[in-house]
Amino acid sequence: MTKPTYYLRDEETDAENNSLFQPKPLRSKDDGYEQDLSMAVNQSFITKGSDDGGEKISEDDDSERDNIVCGIGPFKPSCLQRFKTIGWFTFLYAFAGLLTSALNTFVSSQITTLERYFNFSSTVSGFLMSCNDFGYLLTTLFMSYYSRRVHIPRGLGLSTFIFGLSGIICVLAFAITRDEHISLTTFTSHGPGNTTSASRSNFQYLCVNQSLVSNTSDQARPAVSGKQEMSSGLKHLALTILAVGLAVQGMAKSPRHSFLGTYIDDNVSKTETTKYIGIISASGIFGPAIAYVLGGFFSRIYVTLEDPEISVRDPRWMGAWWLGFLVFGGAAIVAALPLICFPRYLKGRRQLQGVESKKKGVAKDGQSPKPLGYDFKGFLKSLWRLLTNPVYLPIHLSYLPVYLPINFSCIPVYLPIHFYCIPVYLPIHFSWSTNILSAALGTVIGGFVVSKLKLSPTSCIKFVLVCTVLTSLAMGCGLALGCDQPYIYKSPEDLAISLFLNYRSYISLWRILSVSGGDSSPKRCVAGCDCDSQDFFPVCGADNRNYFSPCHAGCRNIQRSKAGDIDLVSGSNHTAQAGLCTPDCGNFYPYTIAMFLQSFTACLSIMPNFVIYIR
Repeated sequence: MTKPTYYLRDEETDAENNSLFQPKPLRSKDDGYEQDLSMAVNQSFITKGSDDGGEKISEDDDSERDNIVCGIGPFKPSCLQRFKTIGWFTFLYAFAGLLTSALNTFVSSQITTLERYFNFSSTVSGFLMSCNDFGYLLTTLFMSYYSRRVHIPRGLGLSTFIFGLSGIICVLAFAITRDEHISLTTFTSHGPGNTTSASRSNFQYLCVNQSLVSNTSDQARPAVSGKQEMSSGLKHLALTILAVGLAVQGMAKSPRHSFLGTYIDDNVSKTETTKYIGIISASGIFGPAIAYVLGGFFSRIYVTLEDPEISVRDPRWMGAWWLGFLVFGGAAIVAALPLICFPRYLKGRRQLQGVESKKKGVAKDGQSPKPLGYDFKGFLKSLWRLLTNPVYLPIHLSYLPVYLPINFSCIPVYLPIHFYCIPVYLPIHFSWSTNILSAALGTVIGGFVVSKLKLSPTSCIKFVLVCTVLTSLAMGCGLALGCDQPYIYKSPEDLAISLFLNYRSYISLWRILSVSGGDSSPKRCVAGCDCDSQDFFPVCGADNRNYFSPCHAGCRNIQRSKAGDIDLVSGSNHTAQAGLCTPDCGNFYPYTIAMFLQSFTACLSIMPNFVIYIR
């Protein structure tokens, strides 16, 4: 059987033919390239004299052949060699990068749902979000420093595969808790001496006869009162799984920028590096947009994929948060497979000598490469030089106010508190429609301004300063807009409590204060009911009043999303609906405009900051 012939590419002929997806044979020695090729005699794997006048590659040295041939292991068919171009690499990794950026953003869009499903506090959810950053920070410096020492396409493919696997790991947190979640029951009372009924969802907080609860055994009391929660052991296990999955996700995304920039820069001309990196970066911008759109869609699907017969505005609603991890994680695993098959080099051998000389820890005069840990001291010295650079470090610190508005992961938690009348999916749509679109628009316009006006580094610094001031003003306007917090009634009298947001923190901190004197205990107003003053489950009565829970309103039975037989609600219609009453507040849309301007002005400074950095 005739062995396949492999060809080395030449970037100049690529430019002449203006083609991204066609491999070109290496020019013959008569074109003046023999001297360049002979520079690699010690590592030579080229034999001359092919039938077409080009250079045929010997298959005697498998390790060297792997550097320029598409495939992995013994799987290196000739049909794959046509994809050994920078165009195909850019296309495939742009898709993989889109999926990884989407999965990374999807987590922040589901924070509210995760808190409801697992009954996490904001502190715990904040810890989960930080796990991603912890994993990234632990590995990104080492990945950047040793980027030239590894097989970059396989490194990118492996990191994408692990990234997708981390999404599947997070799905396990739902798999191990699903059965317990849907097995929770509720007690439905229809008057004295009534019975209980099971529910596929945790519908609780109804008014239950206190004498019936007191005469019930400890094991059966949760089922009677409707108060059942996930066991602490299972909750801690789920928390551990989520933390590990998100930490692995952060580690897997750390090689992306350093590996990608190095590989493209080594395989194309210097003038084309930014073009290919720009294509991949532009596709990555759409990842968060897709994540927010699908996140909003999945939030409208109940977590167990059943129909609970309640609306998405109901406080009991929990979206299918795990679907996004499954979809994006599975797609990332599939997208990683073709990346692993790309060769280490795409360029002709005459360019490889210059690439090899850039590698850290590679000895001269044909000596064997040094181990990865050999120059760890050099890594520490390089890190110290960067940290003590009077220009480099302040520039990166200036990025903090720029990226904060567009990476505000607490928005899905913040908006339902600031504008308590909106459903759970609306903050997710808000995030992509304002932050993503304005970020893309601001980045493009900022780059156009720098290019058109030919701004110097000093002018760029002034431009960034103006953008920062405008961003701060827009952020201040957004914080000033909001809706008055509702009054929550616990008694039939005019005794109410007010929930208000602590504006000094972006975490959802609620405080319950009595706005009038007297006894605020719920016992007096809901006599005969076994109510818990710590179980906040607001309902809107027919009298347009907000009650702390159905139990505090005297609700004794429930039908779909409406609670009936309410003793404490005045008026002829003694019913209530789950959720707070809709307020007369129209500040949400002005807030959206303010946040759009905030994100836009912040991203205007991205390209000027980049110019300052590279110059």
